[in-house]
Amino acid sequence: MKNINRQIISKGNNRGTDLSLQWVIAYGEHWEAWRQLGEEWLNLQDSAVDHKLTAICIFIELYLIKSVPWTSDILTLFIGKNGWHASSNELKKIILDKTKRSDNADTATVMNNIYKFIEWVLESHFNEKLESGKSVSIYNNPFEKRKVKRAHSETVYNPLPYRYICDLRNILCPKTRGNFSDWKWAQSQTKYPGQWFEVDEQYVDMNDKDCVWRVKQNLRDGKYIKTY
Repeated sequence: MKNINRQIISKGNNRGTDLSLQWVIAYGEHWEAWRQLGEEWLNLQDSAVDHKLTAICIFIELYLIKSVPWTSDILTLFIGKNGWHASSNELKKIILDKTKRSDNADTATVMNNIYKFIEWVLESHFNEKLESGKSVSIYNNPFEKRKVKRAHSETVYNPLPYRYICDLRNILCPKTRGNFSDWKWAQSQTKYPGQWFEVDEQYVDMNDKDCVWRVKQNLRDGKYIKTY
């Protein structure tokens, strides 16, 4: 099933679904190495592939190709050129300037996916073995992993569908600009004694549509009397 899904999502040259990043070719053959690295990494992913694809598209097109074109030579991303060195601050500024994104958790996720991609590039293609047999990267990752901080207005849960919210509102308050006496369903849920309190009949304003009461027959001194 995993292979089938990858074949389906990779059809066409739509950069939003094309895991082979064929659109990169339009920028010239000198970007082919980055295209191949991006394709290789994406096809190793098992989760959140759409988010990772978005991050790779932003990284290759907006950062590498359109902002630091000399990085078509992959080594320059790690060693710099003419005093320039890649950094997370530069990457973040370019993402914010060239997209409609804000400095929030979603942008941090994009940057973290780029960080993971570069980590993989270093570990897979720019490493050497020590005498101990352990492999280490020859170069350092120029980017840093970001902390994903969600604002109080953000949530990790999916929002309720608008239709569902409307249905709940109609159940709770069936009349637009209605009164509390119209909230029949809400009143029917108040089943515990502490949610109602006994008052003298004189305090019950039967002409006030926001005044809600109920009548019970309570046993007092051997007699049943009506209480509000």
